[in-house]
Amino acid sequence: VLSVGLQVMLSAETWFACFIFEVIGGYALIMHQVCTMAYLPDLTHDYTEMAHYTSRFMMNQYLVQGAYTSMVIAISFSPLGLSNLSTARLAAGLSCAIGVIFFGYAWIFLFRKRPRLRVLAPGANLYTTGFKQLL
Repeated sequence: VLSVGLQVMLSAETWFACFIFEVIGGYALIMHQVCTMAYLPDLTHDYTEMAHYTSRFMMNQYLVQGAYTSMVIAISFSPLGLSNLSTARLAAGLSCAIGVIFFGYAWIFLFRKRPRLRVLAPGANLYTTGFKQLL
């Protein structure tokens, strides 16, 4: 969320730094989704029901993203007369503010401690075990 918030400094001189912040923010979002999906087995062990939960979560995510994008587009065509740069800064600021509220709430109040589901084999490490399980 912080990496998206820093993008309000976007200008012709800072575009590359903002690009790097965008890459970091995208990676952080993927890591958040990985952590969120780790809680799916707590909801059910039925694969059909788990697929239903996953599809609903993804539908909701894309619905909210579409609504946010539509809101930014509507603001950009409003009589405020915002330039493209101002619209990008506004979108980054809104995204940061909304993210602080919702991600903060989720990480502070909704995620609880989870016991590990598997034990690492002796001599294995966390970085390669997942890949070995896929093979």
